[in-house]
Amino acid sequence: MKKILLFVIVLSFASVVYAQSYCWERILSQNYIWDVQVSSNGFLFACKQSYRGVLRSTDQGTTWEEIPLPPYIYKIAIDQNDFIYAGADGNWQGIYKSTDYGNTWSLCYNGYVRA
Repeated sequence: MKKILLFVIVLSFASVVYAQSYCWERILSQNYIWDVQVSSNGFLFACKQSYRGVLRSTDQGTTWEEIPLPPYIYKIAIDQNDFIYAGADGNWQGIYKSTDYGNTWSLCYNGYVRA
């Protein structure tokens, strides 16, 4: 019984160490990511603290590009049509919408937004 208990404890510890060491990899140098969303084509979109815009990756996070948007983007949402919405706070408050995976954006709601 002691051997089985010891085996379970070792296996549990090894699983936690494996998950923390091998399953997650830091791919951005940013300390605070507010939100990350994935579109149906696999593009990743992220917004971070005090960043002027949104980050986009078209290769599963290997590389990232800056998409110019007003500062203080705190929330990203993607609907069933792959339209992307970015919520901004502060002097640029509102919701911005992209229908082409973040290439162009338009203000679709001008008002207070806080997610």
